[in-house]
Amino acid sequence: MIDWSELGGAPPPLVFRRRPLADAEEVLVLSYTCDLGFFEDVCLPQIRPTRARTTVLYDAARLTGRSQRDQPADYLALPVACRNGAAFHPKLVVIASATEAVISIGSGNATASGWHHNAEVWTHLHLTEPTVPQLCHDLADWLRRLGDILWMEDIGRERLERTAQLLRHRPVAGTSSDLVLLTSDHTPIMDQLRPLLSRATSARLAVASPFFDTQAEALRTLVELVRPESTQLLLTRHVQGDPVALKSALARAGTWQARPPLHYARYHHGKIIEWITPGAAWAVTGSANCTRAALMRAADSGGNCELALLAPIGASLVEAIADDPIDLDYVEYVSPAPESEQTPPLLVLGIRAHGSWVEVNVLVHRGATPQLVEVGGRSLAHARSSGRVHTYVTEFDAEWFAALSGTARVSWSSGDESGDAEAVVTDVGRAIARVEQPSPLENNAWDRVIGDEALRAALLYALAHLRTVRPEELTSPHASMSRRRLVTDAITMATGPALLRFTLGGAVARPDDRGGEEPGDQADRSLPPPTSRDVDQRQRARLRQFAHRVLDAMDGAAMPAALASARTVLLIIAADVFDEPAEWLALLERSVLLVWTTPTEQALEAEQAALTTIGLVALARGLSAYPEAHPDLRRSFEALRDAGRQQVDHLRGAPDESLRGYAADLTGSAFGYGFPWLDFRDELSWILARSALADAVDRLPAATLRDGVVNVATTTVLARRVLLHALDELRQFPDTRVVVEGVTAMCGWWNGRRLLQVIYKGGRWQAEVWHNLPTGIAAYARGVAQLRRPDRQWTVDDPVLALEQADRRP
Repeated sequence: MIDWSELGGAPPPLVFRRRPLADAEEVLVLSYTCDLGFFEDVCLPQIRPTRARTTVLYDAARLTGRSQRDQPADYLALPVACRNGAAFHPKLVVIASATEAVISIGSGNATASGWHHNAEVWTHLHLTEPTVPQLCHDLADWLRRLGDILWMEDIGRERLERTAQLLRHRPVAGTSSDLVLLTSDHTPIMDQLRPLLSRATSARLAVASPFFDTQAEALRTLVELVRPESTQLLLTRHVQGDPVALKSALARAGTWQARPPLHYARYHHGKIIEWITPGAAWAVTGSANCTRAALMRAADSGGNCELALLAPIGASLVEAIADDPIDLDYVEYVSPAPESEQTPPLLVLGIRAHGSWVEVNVLVHRGATPQLVEVGGRSLAHARSSGRVHTYVTEFDAEWFAALSGTARVSWSSGDESGDAEAVVTDVGRAIARVEQPSPLENNAWDRVIGDEALRAALLYALAHLRTVRPEELTSPHASMSRRRLVTDAITMATGPALLRFTLGGAVARPDDRGGEEPGDQADRSLPPPTSRDVDQRQRARLRQFAHRVLDAMDGAAMPAALASARTVLLIIAADVFDEPAEWLALLERSVLLVWTTPTEQALEAEQAALTTIGLVALARGLSAYPEAHPDLRRSFEALRDAGRQQVDHLRGAPDESLRGYAADLTGSAFGYGFPWLDFRDELSWILARSALADAVDRLPAATLRDGVVNVATTTVLARRVLLHALDELRQFPDTRVVVEGVTAMCGWWNGRRLLQVIYKGGRWQAEVWHNLPTGIAAYARGVAQLRRPDRQWTVDDPVLALEQADRRP
């Protein structure tokens, strides 16, 4: 349950993190300036778990931070331009489904400054009832009218229309609302306020704005309409305005004060116009500065495109944040920004893949329209026009499109004009599709996911849903689409891009990697990272159980789910939550078997080879470190090793990037602290070249293997027990010759029922044999029982001859 009292005035990233709609259909963001890198890093990970389609509209001339993606975008970043040449200036966030909506109207742009550093004003409306206030329908109507105000791509109109449909899905409530939406498309905001302002009597007027027009015309008009008894101006540092013009505008403002904000060092970008009378108090908040372009001109007459909210207030907003009065002459002013250079003749709006074709959309401000544009070495021909927006089209080619990455340069030439510009590359199909079951990795670091029971359950659910991706059943919609693109797209649509990256060996997100997480946020109150130092025994037991549940759920899984599940288990093993090596070795063996025995998928061969290689190396090292491992586990490893020898070229073909990616976080006492930095190809070659006998000999103290003979060095006088111990440890290798080199020279063979030992005495070799020892020789090796008299004794010239004679009956 969201506590909205904690979110009053909060910036959008915090609202996204709290996810007021668990299953939103649309997220729409309108902004003047925009930093796409900030939005992708801080906001998208919080939006993805809601499965919402995400659209960001921003002024085409005000992109302050480029996209940081290395692949085509799966959300819509749409630059727009006002047809009148003014600023597209609204600040709006809509999170909507058919039954619920959050509408946030504010002053902050979608940048780190606007949504984090600056002081801003936000109003959030959470609409959950069967009916909605009139403002909701008014906002829907305004979104639809934007198509007449802005130059934009067709996909932008479609997303605005879909959001409008959701906002209008519920009827208007029978009771009136005090909230009034103010837009500037046809009527200036000042004219909409005029009747209410002119009726104010004995009013106190307060204005907060970081921008005033040069002649302070908007402020002058406010003063003339309200005729206030007193006036306050909240002036942030670096306010844009002219002190002489401000004083002139305030000449009829009654008593007036200029006041800085309490926290003067912080830039106050919020906009407030409020008037308080003995009987009522009102405030206008939103995007409109106290300027002529924002308040006194409509968009269809050359004014800005603005969005504001008129609402009653219980107390002054300005006084709550104002400091002591200051002389206007001592305020830190900045001059109005110089007029920008002439608008470029052509703006690139975006590069969009639509099914079987790719289009580039451009806005031509002046000059001839190019007949061709070029992207990534390919020419696109002019296909259609909609006013000044022109569309260039080419057939979809998967390899070419994938090479464009997240952004690409578009070049053009027309008459005497030529140029190029960078544009966002978008896979529209993915952007407007909804992920079926997003994993918690979308907006949580790995440590948090496995440290929180609810998030672990969500991860298990996502892994189980990943089983529905069966590559053998996929068919490509385009002849040029690669098999890998087909499979990775299916994974993304099933469980989201974060689990795709995880499946393919991408970096595991750690707490510092997740943008937007602030100290004190509710999400930070989960369990600590699950290491042996920080997790109690109950939590460790739950993690062990979770690892088993992951593998239990993978029966019959295809390769995507097998890779993701096996990697999950390996990371849990690396967290050092297992008390007994036998348990994690068994889980490791199951994980390797899962990946190795799952039918190979061509698109994921590299990942299968890499994770199998890492698993084999880890299993070999684990079995070597823990000699008491169960014989069944060793037999399984031998079967895997034999299979690896048959597919050695496949395993050696694992790319370095995949090997390093999967191994990156596998450090700790289980795998060894240097495990991620091993040369896995060399390790694999060494493992495959060895035999099971060689591995077994390595586990014996002071033992070596040469030409099939095991040599054990000892200085003890109990050479016979050393011999018996070695033979017992090598019981899986019947009649392997063991030679003990020490005070007494001897050798022996053991086949599970017959024991033969040959001892050098008096210059000759004396052989002794015992038949029918069904209980083995372990007790004799430990010295807790004595061997009976041998069944036969004889002398031989060469110990090897004793083995030929051992089974002969006297």
